[in-house]
Amino acid sequence: MDRWPFAGRSGELDRIAGMLREGRSVVIAGDAGVGKSRLSTQVLESPALRDFAVETVRATQAAAALPFGALAHLLPAVVPSEVSNPLRWAADAVLGAAMRGGPPRRPLILAVDDAHLLDSMSAALVHLLPRLPPDLAPVRPGQARILATVRTGEPAPDSVVELWKDGLATRVELESLSEEDSAAVLAGALEGDVDPTTASRLWRVTKGNVLLLREVVLASRATGALRAESGMWRLDGEPALAPRLVEVIDQRLGRLDAAETRVLELVVLGEPVGLAELESLCPPEAVEAVEARGLIQVAGDGRRQRVRLTHPLYGEVIRSRCPDLRARRRVRELAEAVEATGARRREDTLRLAVWWLDAGDAPGPAVLLAGCEAAWALHDLTLAARLGWAALRAGGGMSAAITLGIVLNYAERHDEAEAMWGAVTDEPADDRERAGYAIARGHNLYWGLDRHEPAMRMLTDAEASIRDPLWNQHVTAQRAAFLVFGARLGESLPVATGLLAASQGIMIDAQAHAVATLAHGHSGRTATALEHAHAALSSVDAWHSAVPNVLPASLIGAGLAHLFAGKPGEAEALAAGALRNGAEYEKWDLAATMLKALLAQSGRLSGRLAEGARHAAESAAHGSGAVAAIGSLAWGELAHTAALMGDLGRARQALREAERRRLSSTRILGFWADHAAVWLAAMEGDAGGALSLAAELAEGCRAVGALGHEMITLHDAVRLGAAARVVGRIEEIAPLHDGDLAPACAAHARAAASGDGAALDRAAETFDGLGLPLHAADAFAQASLAHGAAGRTAPARASSARAWALSRRCEAGVTPALGRLRAPALTPRELEIARLAASGLTSKEIAARLFASSRTIDNHLSAIYAKLGISGRGDLGGLV
Repeated sequence: MDRWPFAGRSGELDRIAGMLREGRSVVIAGDAGVGKSRLSTQVLESPALRDFAVETVRATQAAAALPFGALAHLLPAVVPSEVSNPLRWAADAVLGAAMRGGPPRRPLILAVDDAHLLDSMSAALVHLLPRLPPDLAPVRPGQARILATVRTGEPAPDSVVELWKDGLATRVELESLSEEDSAAVLAGALEGDVDPTTASRLWRVTKGNVLLLREVVLASRATGALRAESGMWRLDGEPALAPRLVEVIDQRLGRLDAAETRVLELVVLGEPVGLAELESLCPPEAVEAVEARGLIQVAGDGRRQRVRLTHPLYGEVIRSRCPDLRARRRVRELAEAVEATGARRREDTLRLAVWWLDAGDAPGPAVLLAGCEAAWALHDLTLAARLGWAALRAGGGMSAAITLGIVLNYAERHDEAEAMWGAVTDEPADDRERAGYAIARGHNLYWGLDRHEPAMRMLTDAEASIRDPLWNQHVTAQRAAFLVFGARLGESLPVATGLLAASQGIMIDAQAHAVATLAHGHSGRTATALEHAHAALSSVDAWHSAVPNVLPASLIGAGLAHLFAGKPGEAEALAAGALRNGAEYEKWDLAATMLKALLAQSGRLSGRLAEGARHAAESAAHGSGAVAAIGSLAWGELAHTAALMGDLGRARQALREAERRRLSSTRILGFWADHAAVWLAAMEGDAGGALSLAAELAEGCRAVGALGHEMITLHDAVRLGAAARVVGRIEEIAPLHDGDLAPACAAHARAAASGDGAALDRAAETFDGLGLPLHAADAFAQASLAHGAAGRTAPARASSARAWALSRRCEAGVTPALGRLRAPALTPRELEIARLAASGLTSKEIAARLFASSRTIDNHLSAIYAKLGISGRGDLGGLV
């Protein structure tokens, strides 16, 4: 990792190299560590400048005290006594040095790094060189160009500034790397896939500064915070600060007086801080001074002006140097200042709870509990648990225990939650507390400890004892969720329907709609599922803070409904949008695992297997810390995609991980690993084993009413050559499904069972139109065999060509259906001609390009058409 990959600067590189080649000088300006020197080096290595002589200069503060100090290595050791113009003498010497070791009269590029540190004589020379005429003397081999770097905001010699002010050079402002480019640099430096959440976190921490990014990565790898899990690099915890990184930040912070230090400490400990509160605690001139130095920024937020640090890493260094007692005093001052203004904003509740806790002044259980609930609504589970424990210890009683129990459940600290319940001596005082206790503890038993029977008994006992209709329905809604995840779809739907019919408020409705979304979708009634999802999501602002877990459940339910309906593109858009708009999901492994698994499923079904595998690995990386059953879903999807790609070793390992995480209480999630097992067996060549697994899975899905999964499984059997066994059941359940997928599967099954090649071609076209290219490839492969069996050679070749083309586009391995075909055997020359013809070139144009006659090209094309079973060049596009 000594030299990091170069990424994200190709536009600047080409632009600068072009200007130098045209005779213009360039000054690259930017903040420290942004990548100015690296860009300059890459420019000098550009093929466009291979004919230039290059001399490099590195200016330093030490050399700035000496005349021509930066250029000493290019000048003779002694200035001749007869020299009357040292500047012209130095210019001749530099140009003469450029002549040595190369052809005469090559143009010169003088590359000056950190030109703002040049001594005055070196700066004057740099200003002079671009102004020298190219033919002053034989020793001057063409006009010189300057490629300099300067640090934005640093004073520079007048001669350097005049380069761009006088039009002698073009100043190029180099911005920090974008998030996308930063991720590309990370992937190259780590030589592997990087979890997008990790890439995003590191980009936000370093603000796209390459130097800071490198130092954070090196330090985090050294501490183990950044490590590869399941083939995916992931940051666990906070990024580490190495001594060199601290030195870099110290240089940027510079010397601070006591008032300026106070400003920065208050901002760090309370970010974002209201400007009014900050100026009430600090001299306004100190705030202005720190802002003028670029260390803080002020931005409007409604009626408030908010103050933040300009770079997150400044805060890490400042915080580390603030003694504990002083930090406590600072946060106490912040809390008092916000309380003095009325603490009118919702986020003030959370900030006050944290500040008073950090100050060591327990504010009482009500404030701490309100802060815990606010952090939970933001999915900051670590902070919510901290505040919840503080509220419980401060005497918050059963109310604090209930909220803390829910937070610990979703933070996957299940043993800690159960121990907490064992230590709570308070009894529920009313129906609200009885409901909260049953939900929180039952949830932990069900999801965390896989003790579904005790969890269900706890809920049913609570329902029998709670008289208040609202709190009774809260318990019933939780029971409905347990039923649907336990694949008891027929039981869950009546419960959800009953809740909606006897609605006790929007929070109950949201939970019931989420259950109905999942139940209807898995049952094949995808249109109804999406109606329920829309009903829940349309009022999300009204219930999200109270029941935030309902949001990812509704999104996942809607996404799966799209998949069961044969619309992977819709599912992908939904999951991508949720991850893009819900940045807080990066703190919640359960939600991130499910949404990224949905992206992986969409990628697999859409034929983008490499992309699907990447999303599956990301999901599995999150799933290593998520609820076991969700982790099983992630690993199962990785196994499925890897098997289809022919990466059987990885598929086997992933399937073992999925099985290890499977819970009996969440059976509905285990079906995805079962689908993977079918395809792993099939890709291993065990056709009988694959069909046996498919039959067992289909029967299990049928028993619980999971018709969506049953249809997928039965259609897998069709793709594996057993259409005759399953066509009857497919035709029976297809009318019970919404969407286009089930009718397409039924048509495929009928055509495969009857050996109708033309009907199989039509089924394949339907799948391709739905955006399911692997389904289409298998159907075309079966069509080719059917045409061949009927003696229709040309259609057989055409179907075969379509099958192979789709398979290659998907980066898939050879599925069993494709394995029964021979790949179209075009020679390399034929393939070249076919691609040129598909691009729209005429035979005459192809002949001219390949130095052949038009008749030869036409003969080749005739052979190509015959091999591929097509009638002309218009059919080539989808095949080659």
